[in-house]
Amino acid sequence: MATAKRLKVGANDSCPCFSAKKYKHCCRGKVDWPDILGRDIDHVQHMSARGRNFLFALEIAEALQLDNEDQLANISAYKKAFTPTAVRKIHEAIYSLWPPETNLADVLAKSRGTVAGLYVGDYETGYLERAVVRSCLYADKILLVDPFIHPHGITPKYNPVENPDQYRTQTFKNVMRFTRFLPWIDAGIVEFIRTLEDLDPAFRLAAMQEAEKYKKVPELSAAIDESVAELMARHRDNLQQELFFTMPDTYLRQIFQEMSAESPTKITEEQVLEYVKRVRANSPEMLETIDSTGSQLRITTSGASIPSAKIAAEMAGAYMFTDINARWEILKYEREKLSPASKEWSPFAKALSEVELNFLNNVDLEIALRLRDEGKLNGVRGVLRQSWKAELGNDPYDDTGAIKLKQNLVTAIDEARGEWEDIRASLAKFNLSDLMLSSGLVAATAISSGHAELIAGATAAIGVTTSKIYKHHKAQGFAHKFPASFFLSLDDQ
Repeated sequence: MATAKRLKVGANDSCPCFSAKKYKHCCRGKVDWPDILGRDIDHVQHMSARGRNFLFALEIAEALQLDNEDQLANISAYKKAFTPTAVRKIHEAIYSLWPPETNLADVLAKSRGTVAGLYVGDYETGYLERAVVRSCLYADKILLVDPFIHPHGITPKYNPVENPDQYRTQTFKNVMRFTRFLPWIDAGIVEFIRTLEDLDPAFRLAAMQEAEKYKKVPELSAAIDESVAELMARHRDNLQQELFFTMPDTYLRQIFQEMSAESPTKITEEQVLEYVKRVRANSPEMLETIDSTGSQLRITTSGASIPSAKIAAEMAGAYMFTDINARWEILKYEREKLSPASKEWSPFAKALSEVELNFLNNVDLEIALRLRDEGKLNGVRGVLRQSWKAELGNDPYDDTGAIKLKQNLVTAIDEARGEWEDIRASLAKFNLSDLMLSSGLVAATAISSGHAELIAGATAAIGVTTSKIYKHHKAQGFAHKFPASFFLSLDDQ
């Protein structure tokens, strides 16, 4: 009988569980990876959340049969791939990668970072991305609760494996959301995790019952009602727009005819339908018309209930953060029961969320990741932490914390502003065109901060040698000397 080959995994090698940590700091002494790899046996149970994310991405590609670049580039072909069969396979993959017997504590322990945050806010597109961009200013790792419905314990009528047709649109939206973060997953910053609510239906019920108790607390009840109303208002326009654009063409024709009878217009019925079809075809939020897809379940999530999130955060050594006021109030109410990380970092995250850094609202995920990868944010966390600690009171959840944080940030930015003006003046010495100092200001800002990924585009627009400008401002050490300049560069964008 042949002896299984035992492969070698070095102490400084990347851990085979794909946690992005070295083997010696992760699975060594806990999981015998050399033996597992040598015998080529099932290893999913030992994988980190990041590793399971990678495997899930492969399962999605296989389910959708995306085997060529044309399908990936053509959104129409991409949408057609979301058949009931594909939806079923995707959710079967969820079950196999996160089975009920998953040792969640072991998995989430691999997700521990120096500063790790668990997001329990609005998971709709835009709000989720905004939360990640803001938190990447100071967090090493950002944990997101997987928005895909876990089929375990779901009644057959609403089970995505047994009745996948009704999940086609939501699965499409979730896949678009998941793939947007794949570069962040690859970089070891973002991980999609599961909670005990997914794996244990009994715990799910208990967590819901515990969460209901918050409504009976006077100081929380009003906040919960206000947040529910705010969330409904936040998404009302998008819901109405989505409903309109997914209506059958016959219904849209009827609406147009009724409206034009009351108020004649030069726009024709066919022009309206052509516009609707274009929007429908290119939207990352819509699959097909209602008559084509049949009735569809639309699921809005805030990640996990607070009782469930508290346990997950404890397992991962993470703090919790949100963009929903009621949840901040609950975290404040529960402060003594939170993990050490949440006690330290959640109040800071709340204060930062209340500082009007509007430039962060529209920063693209790709740009934010590049800033992170190139080390542009290394000094930012120090600025934020110093600004937070400078005049911190006894109660870190006190609303004055946000005011103090903002005041100190403004001071730090003002310190950098003078140097920024000097840089703008020095740019003129290179005889740059007016385009650089007006419509090309974004390019100038990027170069001054050392944002190498934008220099190539700026070069083509203004005809300046890239390396010359980059080396000049790198030598000045602007970003290193004044980390708050990061805010200036984003503010101008």
